[in-house]
Amino acid sequence: MVKSQLIELLRTFDKREIRECKKWLKSPFHNQRQDVIDLYEYIFTRNNLHNDKKLRKEKVFAVLFPKEDFDDAKIRQTMYFLLKSLEDYLIFSRNKEEEVRNRILLAEIYREEKQLNKLAAKSLESAKNQLDKEKIKNLDFQWNEYLMKREEVDFLESGRFEGNQALVNAINAHDRYYIATRFRDLCIIHNKQSEISPFENLLVPVLSKYAESLDPEKFPAVFIYYNLYQMLTGKQEDQFLKFREKLIKYRENFSDEDKQNIFLLVINHCIRQMNSGKRQYLKEAFSFYKIGIEDKFLIQNGSLDRYLFRNIVSAGVSLREFSWVDNFIKEYQKYLEEEYRESFVNFCFGLLYYRSSNYDQAMRYLAQYEHDDILLNLNSKAMLIKIYYEQEEIMALESLLESAKVYLRRKKGVSESYRIAYDNIIKYTKKLLRVNPYDKAKRIKLREEIQAANPLIEKQWFLDQLEQL
Repeated sequence: MVKSQLIELLRTFDKREIRECKKWLKSPFHNQRQDVIDLYEYIFTRNNLHNDKKLRKEKVFAVLFPKEDFDDAKIRQTMYFLLKSLEDYLIFSRNKEEEVRNRILLAEIYREEKQLNKLAAKSLESAKNQLDKEKIKNLDFQWNEYLMKREEVDFLESGRFEGNQALVNAINAHDRYYIATRFRDLCIIHNKQSEISPFENLLVPVLSKYAESLDPEKFPAVFIYYNLYQMLTGKQEDQFLKFREKLIKYRENFSDEDKQNIFLLVINHCIRQMNSGKRQYLKEAFSFYKIGIEDKFLIQNGSLDRYLFRNIVSAGVSLREFSWVDNFIKEYQKYLEEEYRESFVNFCFGLLYYRSSNYDQAMRYLAQYEHDDILLNLNSKAMLIKIYYEQEEIMALESLLESAKVYLRRKKGVSESYRIAYDNIIKYTKKLLRVNPYDKAKRIKLREEIQAANPLIEKQWFLDQLEQL
C-alpha cells in the first residue's frame, strides 16, 4: 500500500485539501461507502500517512474490517474507490475556479438540455461580463473567449446575435488562440533545441502576418509569444530592447506561472547570446532575474528552484552587484528546499566572497564540507583552487589538486564534457605552478596551450595568471 497511487497522491495534500476531502467523502452524493471514509480517516490518524508499517495492507485491513480474515481483493477495492473519489474531488476543485468556462457550460446546458434560451442567454451574458473584467489575458483567456463566441454561434436561430458575424468572431478568436499557442510551443522547442516541426517553415510565414496585424494592447499573448519566437530564432535580434520594454509592460496580462515560463525563456536566450560573446546580455538576464524575484513569480508554491537561486547569484556577482546579492541570499534562502538549503547557501556565499576578493570568508564557506551536488562540489573546488593559487598557499593547493583529481576519477555522475573541463583546470593549474617565469619560450607555449584548451572554465583567469608571472 505504501507504493500505491493512493498514498502517493495523499502525500501531496495540504491541510486545506485534507479538510475539504473529508467533507467531500462524507457527502452521500459523492461517496456512499463507509469503508472509504474509514480508510481515509485511518490514513490521517496521527502520522499514519508517513509510517510505512502502519500502511501495510494487513494492518489497515484489520482496522477497517476487524471481524474478517484478511482479503487482499477487498482492501484493494476500498483503495480503488477512495482514489476515484479523490480524483473526482480534484477535478471538481479545478473546475470550480473556472468561473467563465462554467458560465459558458451552463449556457450550453440551458440551451441544449433544458431548452431555456432566456436563461442560457443570461448565463452567456454573465460569462461575457466576467471575461471583460479579466486582467489576465493569457492563453486561457483566449480559449475562453473562443468558447464564448462559439456558444454565441449556437444562438443563431434565436435572432439574439447576427449569424454571420458571430461565426466570423468565433473563427477569429480561435485563430488568435491557435497562433499564440503555436508560437508558445515553438519557443519551447527552440529553447530546448529540439527537432522542429516539419510544418514550421510552411506555417510560420502565414501565422506571422496575422500576428503582426493584431493590436498588442488587445492581444498581448499573441504579441509576446510571436516576438519571443522571433528573438529565439534570431530574426529580430536588433529589436531585443524594444521587445524587452513590451514584455515588462505587458507582463501583468499573464499568470505567475506564465510569467515564470516566459521570463526563463528570455533569460535562457540572453545566456546563449552571452556565451556567444555578447557580454551585454548578462546585464539583461540579471534585470529579468530581478523582476522575477521582486514580483515573486519566480517563486512557485513557496519554493525557489535551487539552481535558479545559484544562477541569480552567479549573474549578480559577475556584474559586481555584491550588496544586492548579499541581501538576496539572506532574504530568499528561506524559499530553498530545506534539504538543499545549507549547501547552496554556503556555495553562494562562497561565490560572493570569492568574486568580491574576500578570500578568507570565501574559504570559510567553500571548505566547510563536500556538497552532495556533484557540480556544486566541483565548482567549489575550482574556486578554492584559484583562491589558493592567488594566495600562494602552495601546500594547500597541491593537496586540493590531488584530492580533486581523485574525486573526478571516482565520481560516476559527471558527464564527459564536465570531466574534461575540470580535468583541464587541474592540469593547467599544475602547469602554472611549474612553468619557469623567466623562460619566455615556455610561457608562450603554455599560453598557446591554454588558448587552445577546450573546454576550459574561466580560460581568461589562466591567461591573466600567466601574464602576471
